[in-house]
Amino acid sequence: MDKPTNNFRSVKIEDVEVLLDAYDNMVMGKANGVTNFPESGDDLKVSLRNSKYDLFPVEEAQDLKDNYLSVWREGGNIRGNRQFELLAPIARRGGNTETLAEENAVRRREAWAARHFEDYSLAGVVAQVKWLVVGSRGIDHMRQVIREAKDKLEKSMTEERVYPRPKETKDEFISRCMGWAAMVSEFPDSGQRYAVCERYWAEGPQTKIEPNPCWDGYEAIGLKPNGDPNCVPVKAAKLYHLKEAAKKQIDISFNKK
Repeated sequence: MDKPTNNFRSVKIEDVEVLLDAYDNMVMGKANGVTNFPESGDDLKVSLRNSKYDLFPVEEAQDLKDNYLSVWREGGNIRGNRQFELLAPIARRGGNTETLAEENAVRRREAWAARHFEDYSLAGVVAQVKWLVVGSRGIDHMRQVIREAKDKLEKSMTEERVYPRPKETKDEFISRCMGWAAMVSEFPDSGQRYAVCERYWAEGPQTKIEPNPCWDGYEAIGLKPNGDPNCVPVKAAKLYHLKEAAKKQIDISFNKK
């Protein structure tokens, strides 16, 4: 008897997707010449235009994916990400499908939305974004939930962002910035993270820290050599700001001559 072989090692993900699409088409596809879309017994063309569920703006979804990755990760899973890859080009060309895979993606969206349409939590809203579905509370609610998540993220990034230290070289700063935990989390792509670190270097050291990390009656002006905030009395801080303003005024006057 021949020794059995393990053929599963040679199976490609593309082959698996073809089999899944064929199965989906068999289960959800036409029966007796009827499309059964958007519901069983209906006979409309399989298209995002004929969906029972409003379409979430694809470019808003793309912006969330490209610029707020940690928020994007709050909802959905590998299949949700794959659905977005399939649904986005369909939405951009008006909702019509061109392949079996796209047709089944639209059918899956319809079935998924029926189960998750009323999920209004952050995770649920982000998942709806990936499936390009407007949830039961409407697009304004979705935008509010996403805006709050973005604001929270941006606040944490401001509080945790890395600044150049006194006497720190550019190479030293870039190296520290590239390994900064908040940066790695928000910008996993090293090229994008490097570009942000370059911008932070160009902006220079932090001179005034908000919110105030010092005790009452003191204000942070710059950083100490170890990176801690340099806390000085408020009166001294006001004098510092006046001197800086005077210097700028002198520079302006000098440049006008």
